[in-house]
Amino acid sequence: MNAAGANRELLLDRPEIIKVSLTNICNYRCVMCYNPGLRQMRGFIKEDLLWRIMEECVEAGIGKISLGATGEPLLHPKFADFLVRAKQQGLWVSTNNQCQPSNAGNNDNVVRAWNQPGQSEHLQCKSR
Repeated sequence: MNAAGANRELLLDRPEIIKVSLTNICNYRCVMCYNPGLRQMRGFIKEDLLWRIMEECVEAGIGKISLGATGEPLLHPKFADFLVRAKQQGLWVSTNNQCQPSNAGNNDNVVRAWNQPGQSEHLQCKSR
């Protein structure tokens, strides 16, 4: 087998997971984090863009999505809606966040969304 053939065997037809940044807004200033130094405009992903990304994942056979951020994903006011929609589309969902109750906005909606039936999901809490 030549080197070119070996490389082709290692390549995937598509990514296994898509990581989407929901926001670059963060309410912490962790010493090890690059976020406070970001010079780009702060904001949230547009809802229709995320819906399109999810649809394209399903169409392409990409079954996993990470609803993360370069900021704190739970600060996005539509986080629970995003989670429900991803699960309804059969996507396996993960996220990383600070797991601070104040970040979840309407905590009840986020908890209900996370407990919706769907693919196995993973909630990873991290200090940043």
